[in-house]
Amino acid sequence: MFHGAYALIRRMIRKGEVPDKRTYAILVNGWCSAGKMKEAQDFLEDMSKKGLNPPVRGRDLLIEGLLNAGYLESAKKMVRRMTKEGFVPDVATFNSLAETICKTEEVDFCIDMYHSVCKLGLSDITYKI
Repeated sequence: MFHGAYALIRRMIRKGEVPDKRTYAILVNGWCSAGKMKEAQDFLEDMSKKGLNPPVRGRDLLIEGLLNAGYLESAKKMVRRMTKEGFVPDVATFNSLAETICKTEEVDFCIDMYHSVCKLGLSDITYKI
């Protein structure tokens, strides 16, 4: 069923239709829930290459999925890319990442990420450590 939905989205894109934020989120969430992080990541990258900028929520869902699956390095890489491109992770994503990173004692990355997202305008940061 999920593959059918993705095929429909690809067909829509070929015809010039742009997926909305909810569509991105549903697809990314579906892949992450199924443990298919690579597919979710490839989808977001493919959309970016086509000039169809994935919304922050789609990226946040992927980061959270990567963290839940134990792919900390991939999640960190995605956050670096997001902030470099001017996108700000939402507060829930930032907190999930900060909690996971601090458990691994990689506090320097956490501090660098904090400064990066503050420069981009993230506020209301809380800590669950």
